[in-house]
Parts: sequence; C-alpha cells; structure tokens
Amino acid sequence: DGCKQRATASTKMNDNSSRSHALLIVQVNWTSTKGKHFATLNLVDLAGSEGMKKTGATGMSAKEGIKINLSLTKLALVVKCL
Repeated sequence: DGCKQRATASTKMNDNSSRSHALLIVQVNWTSTKGKHFATLNLVDLAGSEGMKKTGATGMSAKEGIKINLSLTKLALVVKCL
C-alpha cells in the first residue's frame, strides 16, 4: 500500500503536508470487434512546494522541503525540454 508509505509532516500551512511524490499507473487491455486495444493512465501526486518562511519548517522538515523544491525544479526543466 503506497498510502502507508506516504511521508507527511505538519507545517504552519498544512497539518498533513505531503513530503513525497506518488505515481499510479493504470493499464487496461481490451478486445473489441475492431481488434485489441491498450490504454495507460498516469496519475501523479507531487509533494507541494512550500516556502520555509511560510511553513516555519526547521530541521529535517526544512531539509525535506529543500529537496522537494529542488526535485520540482528539475521536473519543470524536463517538461520544458519536451
């Protein structure tokens, strides 16, 4: 269960701030009179980007926030290249 492994932390902005990203991939195969078909649905839940001043994050939560923001920046650069 991915929900059991989901990391959260309390901040000034959000009592259950997500500290992790999640990806759910649903693949469906079916056959119709026109042949075989295949579809994929990708659902992505990204950890939120929150400024440390607004959240009041310190210690490990602050370090996680920095890493989350860095990963979101890198993702934006990848999407921009597409």
